[in-house]
Amino acid sequence: MDLKHAVDLFLLHLSANGYSQNTEDLYRWALQLLNTYLNNPQLGAIQSVHLDQFWSWLRNEYQPKRKNKKKHPLTGRSLENIWTAQRSFFGWCYTTGKLRRRPDLHIRKPEYAERIIEPLTEDEIIRLLEAARRTRIANTKNRTPFTSPRATALRDTAIIMVLAETGIRVSECARLVRRDINFDDGTITIQPFGTGRKTRHRVLEIGKKTRLTLWEYLAWREEREGQEIAPDELVFRTLHGNPMNKDSIRQVLDEIGRSAGIPNVHPHRFRHFFASIMAADDIGENELMEKIGHTTAKMTRRYIHLHRMRRKKRDSIIDRLKNNKR
Repeated sequence: MDLKHAVDLFLLHLSANGYSQNTEDLYRWALQLLNTYLNNPQLGAIQSVHLDQFWSWLRNEYQPKRKNKKKHPLTGRSLENIWTAQRSFFGWCYTTGKLRRRPDLHIRKPEYAERIIEPLTEDEIIRLLEAARRTRIANTKNRTPFTSPRATALRDTAIIMVLAETGIRVSECARLVRRDINFDDGTITIQPFGTGRKTRHRVLEIGKKTRLTLWEYLAWREEREGQEIAPDELVFRTLHGNPMNKDSIRQVLDEIGRSAGIPNVHPHRFRHFFASIMAADDIGENELMEKIGHTTAKMTRRYIHLHRMRRKKRDSIIDRLKNNKR
């Protein structure tokens, strides 16, 4: 059996056992990288030295092809994802009898310092909302500089408001359907997805402005499409009626961020913004963990810790001593 065939069977195994599409896509990407580098060898011919060569290439020579054209090397998190996919794949091959020995066990898990993601500020959220409503200022020779309403203003404003007010993941935002939004009590329901290990069921409150913007957007869509939106229909769609996914939402937010003059606007910064606001309100760890949908307290504690580190610094102990004169 060649490597490609084994990878296809492994991905089928993941799908059959309820793994999320995100996990399948991630493992497919990681294992296709391995297969491309090794030129699709027979599964049993893969030696430990081949994986050493692959990892040396990943760290020192491989140049990722990204939609944003950035050429920086793979991040520590990406290397860890590749390692996890490789580990899971060879483990499955061994337990199912496709391999008599594992060639991957000597590869250490990549170590890296967690990148600190700066949350968006309240001022930046306001600027993003303004940029979502209007185009950039157009400067012409014969006219006064002007802006125009954006065609997707209602949709994009609603996306920003939902992400900032609920802290949901971008994939959860993309999966919202009409029945998930309850305008009567002002809540959004996040449905469990896949195995439920990551996206957990929870009901989150939204305020009056977010509720109104969502209602206006859905009403605009119904008028545009000439029919009522079905309960199981996705909330966020393109102007051509295609479903938006996490990548298209990222692209929209990046575009609005550049228009607002705010660098590195991506969905997870909204999640950090939400967590920092909640932490500032001194809600308990368990409540924040429930709202943000974490399965363990590790990441929740990190959000709280980062917020405390960003609080206004107090005078040092020595500086506060009344009798400490120079």
